[in-house]
Amino acid sequence: MANPRYRAFAPNGHRITGTLERQDGECRLSFFEKHGEHYAQLSSDSTEWDDAKQVEENGQPMFLDDEGTAWPKSVLVFEPY
Repeated sequence: MANPRYRAFAPNGHRITGTLERQDGECRLSFFEKHGEHYAQLSSDSTEWDDAKQVEENGQPMFLDDEGTAWPKSVLVFEPY
């Protein structure tokens, strides 16, 4: 017999769609200077991302509902389907 599958819901009835994660990063912008009808790039840009990490509050993983509200795992409602 297969293991049952579950859907998670927030206490307000909205479906849980994912985990709340934080991804730190750094972005460098480009700056240009106009020379007549042309622009010259003064500096380059780049983006660097660190690994995403799941957000926890009071030791509990946080989840997002379909409206973007965050909920701790302890208050979620699980229903088999």
